Amino acid sequence: GKRKLHRVSLQFEDPILEEAYAKTLTDKLVQGMVYIGLVAVIMYALFLSSARWSPASYQSHTHYKVSMSCRIVDIGLALASFSVAVIMKVHERCRILRDSHVVCITVSFALLAMIGGAFTDHFYMARFLGQPIYNTPTDGWVMLHTNCVISATHVLMSVRWCALWPLEIVGLTLYPIVVLATQGRELFPVHNLLVLAALVVLSTLGKRLAEFRDREAHCRWLEEKVLRASAE
Repeated sequence: GKRKLHRVSLQFEDPILEEAYAKTLTDKLVQGMVYIGLVAVIMYALFLSSARWSPASYQSHTHYKVSMSCRIVDIGLALASFSVAVIMKVHERCRILRDSHVVCITVSFALLAMIGGAFTDHFYMARFLGQPIYNTPTDGWVMLHTNCVISATHVLMSVRWCALWPLEIVGLTLYPIVVLATQGRELFPVHNLLVLAALVVLSTLGKRLAEFRDREAHCRWLEEKVLRASAE
């Protein structure tokens, strides 16, 4: 009875058992976020190193302004990624944060990365700046960036599935909001939205199933630990 799970949240009904399980998750999350932050820094550094910085390499000053605005967002995301990696590494050694703060930082960073992705796309950045100078035919970059964040958070981050609900809601609503606000560029953006919705739903179900199995494994580990202690 004590190890019974809540039907929706999957929490253990025993608060002591739930606290112990959450502690193991947080330790894994901290280690994972250090690596995710460093990988993100490398990715944005590669973006910045391949960018054209000279105004002479652009068709007009407006093109240059839009591109530099995207690069500023890249720099901001790179700094955020580095800051998260440093904070998590310091916490790993000195324990400066509560477990809830670690989860909050993780989800906030993922939200920032997802929303920032729309502002690293030249087409949408130009529309946000009131300079519709680009007419690229696809939303591939925005979709790929959103997919990357969703996949990384649901596969690599050791965080409870219900803690990712805000990210999933933003993942489903960000694309249609951006398209409606800027009049978009795809002929059939609803197709992209349907694929994105399928990705989010399947990722959510997969995360929930993975947590359910992890909790079962945690219970089995505790039972084996008790049996070993009794045998000794």
